[in-house]
Amino acid sequence: MMEEILHWLHELPLTLSFLLVVSAFVGPTLIGTHLFQPYFAKTLRNERQGNTIAGVALSTISLFYAVLLGLLALAVYQNYTYADQTTELEAASIIALGRNAHMYPAPVGDQVRAILIRYIDEETGPGWLMQKVGKSSPEGAGLVDELGHLLQGFNPGTTGEQALHDNTLRLFSDFVDRRQQRIDASETSIPGILWFVVLTGAAVNAVTLWLFDLDRQTHFVIGGCLSLFIGIIVYMLAMLDQPFSGDLGLLPDSLVSARHQLPEDR
Repeated sequence: MMEEILHWLHELPLTLSFLLVVSAFVGPTLIGTHLFQPYFAKTLRNERQGNTIAGVALSTISLFYAVLLGLLALAVYQNYTYADQTTELEAASIIALGRNAHMYPAPVGDQVRAILIRYIDEETGPGWLMQKVGKSSPEGAGLVDELGHLLQGFNPGTTGEQALHDNTLRLFSDFVDRRQQRIDASETSIPGILWFVVLTGAAVNAVTLWLFDLDRQTHFVIGGCLSLFIGIIVYMLAMLDQPFSGDLGLLPDSLVSARHQLPEDR
């Protein structure tokens, strides 16, 4: 269910999705403050230092919650960066294969380059759109298999061609690995249980804040600021959680650049 919500948010304009996420945190907090805060505050009124006790509780909960959000933010950013790096490495492998193909005898070299061009056109077009929703392109996988069969069927005629072919096979293996790494990165996201903990932690912070015996206006200001900040962090996590989706998703710039370095004719 959480993945469906994230896909839906990624399809919305950035401003609208931001307002929806932030409102989902600020709205319930302020409404809850108005409806429930007076009743929660009565819980500690018989204590000599009720606000001090509530402060210790809020500080402890907020500390663990901040650590959780910080670790999640770091993990999401690292995955986002990793996804970008896998695309760049895949593009580098394609460029290297194209250069080696230039040294193959006709028609094998031309066929290799033609397959690579078709592959890039597929992966930067329909394949990239499929990747935005966590799927891989069957057409792209078919072209990889076609290229593999073509290379495996080539019989070198000289020692130089044998050395070139061995190097090309190693490059092809690297290319396949990097393609799979990119696909895996597109399917990586925060597990649902962690989203549950994040949302529950935000609610616990708000409820703990209601234990303070303060003026209603003070509660609205503190609760609004706290929930606003949490909402912004959660929005960042949601937007970066799926690195290829949404307006902030990664673009196939590296593959497009590789395409320009693979002219169709020698």
